[in-house]
Amino acid sequence: ARRLAEYTSLLIAGPVLLVGFIGLSHAALSSAPLQEMARLPLLHRLRGTGIALAPYVMVTAFFTAAYLMIPNTRVQWRAALTGALVGGVLWAAVGKTFTAFVVYSTRLTLVYAGFAVVVAALLWTYFGWLILLAGAQLSFYVQNPAYLRLGLQPLRLSAAELEELSLRVMYFVGRAHAAGSRLWSVSRLAAELALPGIAVAQMATSLERAGLLVVTERGGLLPARDIRNIRVQEILDVARRQGSGHVVPRQLPIPALDRLLAGLDEARRHRCGELTLGELVDEATRPALQLAPRQSGVSK
Repeated sequence: ARRLAEYTSLLIAGPVLLVGFIGLSHAALSSAPLQEMARLPLLHRLRGTGIALAPYVMVTAFFTAAYLMIPNTRVQWRAALTGALVGGVLWAAVGKTFTAFVVYSTRLTLVYAGFAVVVAALLWTYFGWLILLAGAQLSFYVQNPAYLRLGLQPLRLSAAELEELSLRVMYFVGRAHAAGSRLWSVSRLAAELALPGIAVAQMATSLERAGLLVVTERGGLLPARDIRNIRVQEILDVARRQGSGHVVPRQLPIPALDRLLAGLDEARRHRCGELTLGELVDEATRPALQLAPRQSGVSK
């Protein structure tokens, strides 16, 4: 409901504010004091420059607001402004070019007659949305540069990498909670671990479904219960059971293989024992023992 209200207000208020700003700007430029001041050479040049840059500034401001409010995640100002600046300049430049093309092109009118306006509107809508989406994608890559290395390839983590990721996520979250410091978010963890945010987000979702993690309204991550009651084996089980989306193979009874897998699982559980996340955090934050250098005795 909150997102729907934001989208509706942006779609309604955005064009209204844009039209209002254009009207107020036109009224201000047409006022008598500004007309008198515009007769000065320097102010006349500034006025011409301002009028020429006004479409770019207005579209950039509108794109910045759209990139900040529409995505269902927190977008940084720098990323939104970068994408809006590129998208706004392209939008205004292509708009001027397209307007000149429609005005001075007689071939389009001769071929399509009365439908020329409809065809022009459809073409401009297509190119406009293409520029808007290109700016949004640029904002995404500015905020998440790790995805540039991944490209269009699907993200695939091995079982060992998933287990390590689950432990690291819970360790950072548990340590911050125990120290009372700033909460970790998915984006901060992704930057800290040098991983694409989608990998950390998927793991955080799996841990949340398992009842080990809680995500606040602001995107902060908290342990779902006392870290001394969260066993390390539970965290590893979440990583091992994370679905890959593939078809589950048929369970064929192979005694030797079954005994081997059961032994490996038992060895893992024996190694982890009753170790909890709280003990892991305490052990990691405990200062290492400083051993005094060994002095050799002097023989007499």
